[in-house]
Amino acid sequence: MPIELDERGFIIWADAIQTPSLGLDSDQLPECIAEVKRRDLKGVFGTVPYFREPDLHFLNQLPSLTDAAFWDITLSDISGLYGLSHLTYLRISGKRPWSLSACKAFGYSSGSTARETLALIALEILKSYICGAIEHPTKMHSN
Repeated sequence: MPIELDERGFIIWADAIQTPSLGLDSDQLPECIAEVKRRDLKGVFGTVPYFREPDLHFLNQLPSLTDAAFWDITLSDISGLYGLSHLTYLRISGKRPWSLSACKAFGYSSGSTARETLALIALEILKSYICGAIEHPTKMHSN
């Protein structure tokens, strides 16, 4: 099923990768967040021309998300992802920042060396380019 507008004007992807998802429109972001909560959706996505946010801070309002996909966009900050403890699918393509400080949010132990941590992040980024998904590291291996 294609991505389409529903009768209320929301962008819906009913058969998204893992769960039905709502497309985020920067012009009505508060309404989109409210609609995700109202429908109890577990997935969101954003792309041009509708999604133009410079960061993902608003995801803090949707802590029960399991899926998030953003493509063909430029992000200056992805820290809004760090609080999504139920996230099982993530796709981010386009320009985005990565930092070592993100590691704790994704379950890396503080005992990991910087070299080990960077190697794990690099493998996950490579996997995202190959598969289009980054699995939550705590689901991939145990510390």
